[in-house]
Amino acid sequence: FGMYLPNLLYIDKTWAADATKKFLESDDEKLFVCIAQGLSYVTQLSPALYELLSSEDFLFSVLSWHDNDVLSGAKGRMAEFVAIAYLWGDEPLDGGLLDRLISGGFEDALTNIVHFLAWRLSDESLEPSKQSRLIKLWRKICDSNLASESTDVSKDLSRALTALAALFGELQPEDKSRLIKSVVVGGAVSDWFTFSETLSRLFKGAPLLVGETLLEILHKDCPGFDFQGRFLAIIKGLVERREYQLAADLQEKLGAMPDIAEYSFLRDRESKS
Repeated sequence: FGMYLPNLLYIDKTWAADATKKFLESDDEKLFVCIAQGLSYVTQLSPALYELLSSEDFLFSVLSWHDNDVLSGAKGRMAEFVAIAYLWGDEPLDGGLLDRLISGGFEDALTNIVHFLAWRLSDESLEPSKQSRLIKLWRKICDSNLASESTDVSKDLSRALTALAALFGELQPEDKSRLIKSVVVGGAVSDWFTFSETLSRLFKGAPLLVGETLLEILHKDCPGFDFQGRFLAIIKGLVERREYQLAADLQEKLGAMPDIAEYSFLRDRESKS
């Protein structure tokens, strides 16, 4: 039934809605699981389908389902539906499903939603209104108590939030603490690769914020040698913008790393400026 629900809605919206409501009112768990699994094969979301699934609280029931193994595919698909609807303004941030997921601490569901947005979109294709919606979602999750524990689920959400920030192009100074929070989980950086990618993409729009964020992160944790090229580029960029002191502080913090240690000239250049 779930697999063909979009077709049924197109043929007879009233009948399909009534049938769905009847099925979902049943206490038969197997029936619910079957509908959810069928919907996991639906690849195109229509406003009518989203409205129906939202009105019957079906989306929340799937996303908060206790058994990830049984409904893993359905959870992923429903998260995509929520992400798409939110991006287009059909799902509110406050007082709706997303609010319930955030306040309820459903990190796995939020990870799927944020991950879909972070990896399926590009900053070049985002309209300002959609970018604004993404920033509001990112800020709301960052301001919650989620993605802070040393668990695999928290680390996954942290990586997704860090990757999402790369789409913003530019962050405000007050967002620095949020970016740091999205990066550090349980006292350590959850994913240096994603973090370095995000900093590289944000640098052009907010070089000082990126440099300051990196410095604060380096007080908490240190990367491996594999990331020297990315951080060298940030240091060079700060020098080009005459942010000598910040560049020198980063060089000192990363001084034990090959190549970065060679940038001792930063201190000389600072003293001559």
